[in-house]
Amino acid sequence: NSNKEKIFNYIKKTPDVRAKDIMSEFSALSGRTVKRSLKELTDEGFLKKKSDGIAVYYWVSDIY
Repeated sequence: NSNKEKIFNYIKKTPDVRAKDIMSEFSALSGRTVKRSLKELTDEGFLKKKSDGIAVYYWVSDIY
């Protein structure tokens, strides 16, 4: 899915990014699409995430 690829490549270049940063970068994508893609990428092991209060940060997993 090309949306997931775009998001993955963006996070690769910009580690410790938040969902809202991705939504700003890809304004054509809905928030729901961004969040679903982040969840799938995390579940598939491509991304790691950490919570800091209400903020959630994403970065590319070490294996990629």
